[in-house]
Amino acid sequence: MKETLNHISPSFCAAKWLQVTIDLLHGTTHSCHHPARHEIPLTELKNNPSALHNTNFKKYTRNQMLSGVRPKECEYCWLIEDLSSDMLSDRYLKSLDTWSLPHLARLSNMPWDSDVNPTYLEVMFDKTCNLACAYCFAEVSSSIEKEMNEFGPYPVSNSGHRLVSSNRKFENANPFINAFWKWLPEIFLGLRFFRITGGEPFLSPSTRTVVNFLKRNPNNDLVFSINSNLSLPQKLINEFALLSDELLKNNHIREFELYASVDTYGAQAEYIRFGLNYDIFLKNINSFLKISPKTKLVLMVTFNILSIENFQELLADVLQLKKEYSSVLIDMSYLKDPGYLRANIATEDLVLKLVEIEKFIEENRSDDFEDGFSDYEIRKMFRVFEWIRKGTSEREERVNRSDFFSFIKEYDKRKSTSFSSTFNSMNDFHKACSYAKMTLLDEVNKIS
Repeated sequence: MKETLNHISPSFCAAKWLQVTIDLLHGTTHSCHHPARHEIPLTELKNNPSALHNTNFKKYTRNQMLSGVRPKECEYCWLIEDLSSDMLSDRYLKSLDTWSLPHLARLSNMPWDSDVNPTYLEVMFDKTCNLACAYCFAEVSSSIEKEMNEFGPYPVSNSGHRLVSSNRKFENANPFINAFWKWLPEIFLGLRFFRITGGEPFLSPSTRTVVNFLKRNPNNDLVFSINSNLSLPQKLINEFALLSDELLKNNHIREFELYASVDTYGAQAEYIRFGLNYDIFLKNINSFLKISPKTKLVLMVTFNILSIENFQELLADVLQLKKEYSSVLIDMSYLKDPGYLRANIATEDLVLKLVEIEKFIEENRSDDFEDGFSDYEIRKMFRVFEWIRKGTSEREERVNRSDFFSFIKEYDKRKSTSFSSTFNSMNDFHKACSYAKMTLLDEVNKIS
């Protein structure tokens, strides 16, 4: 796998050509989903709807990859690859997936500044959301935006993380949405994955518009996916389960995938994803899969410092779902931003918990996705654990721990939650964060 990809270039990644996430509300794009979003210039979009994906910035980054240069925006994968030669970063996993592998030779031989049709399209129509997750930000969540307008930024060094940084105003209709509906028919039959994100897509009218588009324009090679927090009334969940089942039965699509977001178990999960009811989350999963049994369920975990304590219990629930339904898997990535919630600032006692988690995973290893954890799932989880063990620089650790202390204090104040009672075994970590806060204050006072 690695030889196939690195034969083209040691920094080549097909996702930069074939995978795109487009925020139509603010007019931003990125390929893949790990790098920061960048604005789609209206001057580029005016006569070329494909500039929703093929921006000049992205073309320059593709040229870097073809030349063997590591683009800075792709550090998510470089950090993983530099841990060990055994590690499979998403650069490998994405480039050798079904939506990219057949195109590698074509991509490597075409001019770097060519416009390319994506095979994996993810789109955000709006940011309406009913949750206010600890690590989320205002540009993709109306709940976070409301909180920030009411309380302002958190007292941390990276105070801009949760603020709205894009305020593009349009005199008439949104030009990005108009361009999208012009562009979609041109690329649709070549798409292999079409995914809606948010916000909460089940609360967006545009999701139904897409479903109606799929009914009128069948694509038997298409995997249609929706990201959801599944923290919604069961009636709404059941309505979309029926719609997905209809698409499948009538062969409008090849597969339907439901990506459900959860980062740990029970009360801890509810603390991270404020507004989540973990029991309702599980009930909605069961209800959806019973109505639409051919749906593939992917549990999306953004592993952060608050995920560690009860993560094994979440894995036990995942195993139970695997036993009951035919296609359930867990997909895990590490949280990169904000830095004060990264899991690699963990104290030694929390790092030791990873050993127990790894043991549990190994005890439930399976050759497929149905009976236990497959090699694919285990590799993705274990590479995150290895990244945590590597840690970070002393200075970065101290700043992020200090910010964690300030963030959690303000978070509890705003949401009437209690970190200390929710995370019983994180006292040592909290003390370490308090100490980091004091030492940084002492440094500032000395400089003053």
